[in-house]
Amino acid sequence: MAKERPTRTRIGDGSLVVATNRLPFTFRKRRRGGLEHTHLPGGLGSVLHPVLRKRGGVWLGSPGRPVDPGVLHGSELGYRLAPVCMSANDRRHYESGLSNGALWPLFHLLPSRVSFGPRDWEVYRAVNERFAEAILGEAGDGSTIWVHDYHLMLVPEIVREGRPAQCCVFFLHVPFPPYDVFTLMPHHEDLLRGILASDLVGLQVEPYVHNLLDCAARCLGANVDAPTGRVTLDGGVTRVGAFPVGIDQADFEGKAFAAEPRPGAGRLIVSADQLDYTNGIPQRIAATPTTSRSRRTPSSRLWRCRSPSGPGACAPCARERPPTTSTPGPTR
Repeated sequence: MAKERPTRTRIGDGSLVVATNRLPFTFRKRRRGGLEHTHLPGGLGSVLHPVLRKRGGVWLGSPGRPVDPGVLHGSELGYRLAPVCMSANDRRHYESGLSNGALWPLFHLLPSRVSFGPRDWEVYRAVNERFAEAILGEAGDGSTIWVHDYHLMLVPEIVREGRPAQCCVFFLHVPFPPYDVFTLMPHHEDLLRGILASDLVGLQVEPYVHNLLDCAARCLGANVDAPTGRVTLDGGVTRVGAFPVGIDQADFEGKAFAAEPRPGAGRLIVSADQLDYTNGIPQRIAATPTTSRSRRTPSSRLWRCRSPSGPGACAPCARERPPTTSTPGPTR
């Protein structure tokens, strides 16, 4: 039996070093100097912000613009912000290229939309190495490193090479595809080894766990214990499990039912989504008249609101045909 990786701290002890592709803020220069930041809407920030406030630590990611690291002190947040800056070339090949051009559609089971160039993998690896270097510069002996999502799948292995005893966790916020889809990616073994260098890999639901365990066994020849989610590879043991992340549905539902209806306002259906082709927005718009008939709701009373980055124009669903052009890809 392979020996488990030595860890200086159990998961759950010490401060956190969180790494995401982007920091969940927008930054704007103050008139009197320095920067002010505003929270961006989204599930990732909503999940991690309270955890970091409670535990303390540092959040690493791209600020989206060149900044002086000294101004991102984050003292009012309860934790520090550490920028990992990128060039336009990095954005083109690492983010728009391999991450959003290849991994995003592939992991959402849309291989026909996969597109990336010959330099994209090279830059993807280089940016992951930069993140790992920044993480190791921030992490102490008792820290837990928490790496997030498909942009940074090589980081855990690079961190492990630099500091074998460091506690490292990886969470994938998107689906993990089945074997026959995942192996369409030329670098699938590198990506899989990257995340399996973690002590713990988290996914959203059990079917994604099954897919990852299957790929670990078939692609890498790892020893997989499916009932416990233990993967033994290269002398180390990784635990893989499902840890669903989402909104508090009961809270939202309670607020909706508790809201006082406005006289004559009728029924309001609200849908807030990122304009991304994986969300099926054109199909939902096309289904609106059918939905309104089945619920006996006049379609003229149904409105939609779409926005890629902020409040947009609203228009009655019944007065518009479903768009025939493809919707944009991911913006994160």
